[in-house]
Amino acid sequence: MTTVTGAPRGARMLFSFARGRGHLGPLLPLARAAAAAGHETALAGARSVIRDQTGFDHLHPRDVPTAPASSRGEGTGRLVPVSADTLLKDMAPYFLGPTGRDARDAVIEIATSWSADVVVCDGQDFGAMVAAERVGIPCVVVEVFATAPDGWIEQIRGPMQSFRAEVGLAPDHELAGIDGQLAVIPFPASFRPLRERRGQMTRMRPDAPEADRDHPAIAWLAAGDQEHRVYATLGTIFNRASGDLLPRIITALASLPVRALVTTGPDIDPAGFGVPGANVRLEPYVPQNGMLEVVDLVVSHGGSGTMTQSLAHGVPLLVLPLGADQLPNGERVRDLGAGAMLDARATPTEIAARIRGMLGDPAHRAAAAAVADEMRALPSPADVVERIEALLR
Repeated sequence: MTTVTGAPRGARMLFSFARGRGHLGPLLPLARAAAAAGHETALAGARSVIRDQTGFDHLHPRDVPTAPASSRGEGTGRLVPVSADTLLKDMAPYFLGPTGRDARDAVIEIATSWSADVVVCDGQDFGAMVAAERVGIPCVVVEVFATAPDGWIEQIRGPMQSFRAEVGLAPDHELAGIDGQLAVIPFPASFRPLRERRGQMTRMRPDAPEADRDHPAIAWLAAGDQEHRVYATLGTIFNRASGDLLPRIITALASLPVRALVTTGPDIDPAGFGVPGANVRLEPYVPQNGMLEVVDLVVSHGGSGTMTQSLAHGVPLLVLPLGADQLPNGERVRDLGAGAMLDARATPTEIAARIRGMLGDPAHRAAAAAVADEMRALPSPADVVERIEALLR
């Protein structure tokens, strides 16, 4: 982080994420803070995700499959009921297979040719973690699972050794590398207890970008004479393994005296869902931050990104989990009193009844507001950038 003359300079920070938008989202507050502090930033990851990213000095897109294993081709795929028995059981093949190798090799090449000072990656980007070690620079690991238990770690212990050996690294049977030199937890303590980390650790406030209040869909949502406003999304990954869940949610919302905005995901055409009631608007994708300022409830699959940003705005959630870490997320939202959880096979009538009950119960909003207060007290992304700078001195 200093020149050969000792004069300070901005660091070169290479941000990398393993799969889809849910893996990139937790990195963005740090990237914005790093750029504001005068550091040079680069982003490496899925072409379909980073093509619309701004604020980075360099973009390094590559082809990365982002659909979950249960998706089948185009559209919404099929819904596979989620259970604790199948929670995060495919971690090794999903993150240490060919996609992980591509990430590892790409980050090694970029970090070497660009002379990166540090790699900042998401908690499942094992390729980037190994790449940083291979190049000999620090790695900052940003957690992406808000509440999921750490049982998945044992799954990767064996496969990680061959993954490392392929680039000439010694075994890491203790898996110290998955913690990096600094672990960043963008979630409050109420979400879950933390496992012991081998390196430094800090929590971080999950700051969102400035709200886009002028977006036409947000303006539409804020208008109208309905008492309540609802936002519904199944994310940008598990929307492709949701079967007929979104149509059931749309039917439920159309039956209620609410104004609702539903996003299908950028890879799914809203026109395929027919014409809902006049109180429901469908869009492929809308930035969440401005939307969360005007809604009373979020209906979601319970992905960590949507869950965290909703609660950061003090908005309760109805969670219908589809996979990954969504079941424990829904359970935690319920246990905190900040929302409720339904089986993803629930009927439109059941979904509508739960939405109606939640909108009539102010306790959910109060509990979500308490979580938002907890988040606001966390270290800022700028504070965490200072921790990264300290690693490089």
